[in-house]
Amino acid sequence: MNRKLILDRLRGDATESDELPGRAARPAGTYARGNGRLVNGVARVPLGETFQWVTNPDIGLTAHLTPRGAATLLFVESLSTTELVVRGLEESDATFDYVVFGLRIGFEGASVVTDKTIESMIPSMKVERELFEREPELAGTGTIKVLVMPQ
Repeated sequence: MNRKLILDRLRGDATESDELPGRAARPAGTYARGNGRLVNGVARVPLGETFQWVTNPDIGLTAHLTPRGAATLLFVESLSTTELVVRGLEESDATFDYVVFGLRIGFEGASVVTDKTIESMIPSMKVERELFEREPELAGTGTIKVLVMPQ
C-alpha cells in the first residue's frame, strides 16, 4: 500500500507523508541478512562493505538467528557492522539464517513523517515484471540485478 495513503488514513492529514523508501519504521534502519554454518561450534560471518558504509557502528545493532533443520543452541557472541560471530554447541556444524538490523548513519533520530513535498504514487513494477518474464529464475529470490536504463 502507498505509504502516503497509510499516513493519510492514520492521521486524517493529507499534508504529511512518509518519505522513507524502505521499511516505514522509526528511526531509519539498515539490515544485512543471509545464512551461515558453524564449524566446530563457531561461525564468523562477514556482513559486507555496504552495510558498514551506511550503518552506525556504535548504537542500535541487533541480530536475530534462526537455526535450519534440527533445533539447536545458537547465540550471538559479538556483533559489529563488519562481522557477526555466532556460537553454538562445541563440535556443532549447524546451519542458520541471520538478519542484522542497524541505524542509518546520520538518520538515527530522523522522523519518518515530514511535510508533504511530492505525491507518493504506488510504483508500477513494470520494469521488474518484464525482468522476471525474461529471467524467471530471479523471481522471488530477492536477487538484485542492475539495469542500465537508456537516457
